[in-house]
Amino acid sequence: MGLWDDDFGMKIVWGILKTMGKIFLGVSHAVANGVRGLFQNRQIARIRKNNDESRGVQESLAPTAVAALAPYMQPTGKVLVSGLDQEYSSPWRNVFAAAFAKHAVARGVGVLVLHNGDEDMLARLQQVVPEEQLFFVGPENPVYDPLKGCDEKEIVSLLLNKKMEPYVQNDACGIYLQGLVRLFIRGWKVNPSLMVLKNLSESPVAKVQQLAQSKLDSEDYQQVNAQLQAGASARSALLLYLNRLMDSLASAVCRDEMLKISQTVNVRQAAAQRKVLAVDISSVSTDARGLALLLNEIDGAIKENKIALVLDNPDLLSFETLRRFIRSEYKGGLCLTTQDLFAGCADSEKDFAAIASGCSLCVVMSHSNGDSAEAWQKFFGSYHKMDITYHINRGRGRNHGQFFGNSNEGEDVGFAEKDEPRVRAEQIMQIPTGNVYIRRRDSAVILHTVLDDTI
Repeated sequence: MGLWDDDFGMKIVWGILKTMGKIFLGVSHAVANGVRGLFQNRQIARIRKNNDESRGVQESLAPTAVAALAPYMQPTGKVLVSGLDQEYSSPWRNVFAAAFAKHAVARGVGVLVLHNGDEDMLARLQQVVPEEQLFFVGPENPVYDPLKGCDEKEIVSLLLNKKMEPYVQNDACGIYLQGLVRLFIRGWKVNPSLMVLKNLSESPVAKVQQLAQSKLDSEDYQQVNAQLQAGASARSALLLYLNRLMDSLASAVCRDEMLKISQTVNVRQAAAQRKVLAVDISSVSTDARGLALLLNEIDGAIKENKIALVLDNPDLLSFETLRRFIRSEYKGGLCLTTQDLFAGCADSEKDFAAIASGCSLCVVMSHSNGDSAEAWQKFFGSYHKMDITYHINRGRGRNHGQFFGNSNEGEDVGFAEKDEPRVRAEQIMQIPTGNVYIRRRDSAVILHTVLDDTI
């Protein structure tokens, strides 16, 4: 019998052929999978690269110095810093505020800093602004006098304009005030003072008329006397108005008549002398009168584009006031720092978007409030992403007519298009200490970086 007639021999040959077939199919399958895998890997790498470019978030490996952002802190820049450092309540916000003030003064622009008793803010200002260019107003240094350096028209406008109308009872108050101001300015010929004006209003009308007659020339006396007589019935109302105004300015206003005029300060002076005036706003706003008077001063300086503003957690300011400072026609710079802009806008998406979009530079730190993080996610926008999915196939079988088994194991890769947030809300809520997301209005790229406090 030959070898081929031997069942045993046939089995050996069949086994060899089967093994060789498996090897061949295995090699073929491996080669095919390798080629397919190489193609898929290249395709996946290309898609991931396109996704990163579309997302537009630059992950900076090196720290970014606050000083490097100086071009956006020019006198016309609008800077917004929102959020809390996880380890501190305010330092990074204050670093930006101090840097903003430093660069504004260096460019010859006065700066008004409104803060809420933040000692760290004051310390950082002292580090970067020369002592002779820095004024402080607050409970420990009550030297604010809004009338310093004002003429007659400016005093009347400051005390009796539209913002102050709700607190002035009638037109006669204004007429009597004009008489007192003219007497004070032309009779004493000294710099005006809110405290002295208030004290003068306490005097009886007859005594004020006698003072006018002894201090003024005939023409001025006749005009002042006519104003005093026309407004005499409102003297008590005017005195009440001035007393309440002084009370509303609380521990910020100068009450010392003997204090040298050179020692008092106001917004006008800071703007004219291109200095930094830091005002503890909590000491100026026990009610709306004091705040309205301060805003009157700010508006006057803004109209002349002579002052830049730093507003730290401006909870006392209305949305409309903030919008006025951010509006495009206001050429002065603004640095708005807040623990949570969205919460400060009373959770109004419209107001939040109006303020954030009006700023040339937005610096975002960690926000613990989920709604606030969602608002920033929406503000940063979304991008068109190609999503990659993987599915593992496992199995083994033999099709009819096949001599050898067929392995069905493999990995399927799928692709799907979708819109994805550029920065997710959970990422904003988990920003580590010293990390920020920075969006510049003139760039489509969002920068994710670690801060360096060099200013």
